[in-house]
Amino acid sequence: MSVRGKAKGAEGPSEVPWEPLPKLGAAARSAIEEEALRLNDRYLLEVIERYAFCPFAKEGRTAGQTRRTVVISDSRSMEPLLEAMEETVRLGAVVAQIILPLVELGAADFIRFCVELTAAGHARMAGRPVLAVAPLHPELPFGETPLAMVPLFRRSPDPTIQWVRLDGLESIYAGRSSEDHYVSPDELLQYFERYPKGMPSLYDRIAMTNTAMAKRLGVPHVVDLLRGISAEGRRRYQRILLS
Repeated sequence: MSVRGKAKGAEGPSEVPWEPLPKLGAAARSAIEEEALRLNDRYLLEVIERYAFCPFAKEGRTAGQTRRTVVISDSRSMEPLLEAMEETVRLGAVVAQIILPLVELGAADFIRFCVELTAAGHARMAGRPVLAVAPLHPELPFGETPLAMVPLFRRSPDPTIQWVRLDGLESIYAGRSSEDHYVSPDELLQYFERYPKGMPSLYDRIAMTNTAMAKRLGVPHVVDLLRGISAEGRRRYQRILLS
């Protein structure tokens, strides 16, 4: 699917690149929002936190550092998303997820849109970049190496714009990526064989740990877990719309 309303210059997209949803009544909107949050809970609690695919997810949630917003995209206007970005910055949450139920857009186009939207939002706020974006999508392609497998763990049940405060990232990684790492004498040989260029960064270590866990569980099993949550959501959304 092609992306509509593509950026002109530095202004970014002028409208969302997917077909808007039909106008819904209050009851249907409320039911879809509730279902989107329930699916997101399953994704986070039953997969991401349960298997520690993000070592900071549970800590951030229990500390109140995360925020979730469901946006029913029933027009081509960019305003609801730009306003959500401004609110994310204003409220100061470390991680914010903008969940877009029933949005139909391929993974590559969604990634491109999220990047362009974030750039447009920063330009509109006329300040230095505050947020990093990590698009989540049920069909993100992934590979076999640790870094190439990262998108697997971002296969959320609904297309989701995930923003992370850059200063929040700095605080998470501060003091954790140093190459000063204690290794006991009896492990030195194995250490130098495994890391001939020194200790990998925290991001690399998380990717390696996640890959090891996914392979222990079976990568097809992880794929099926995530696919099952997404498929359940599609069925329940259809029931809500038909009712």
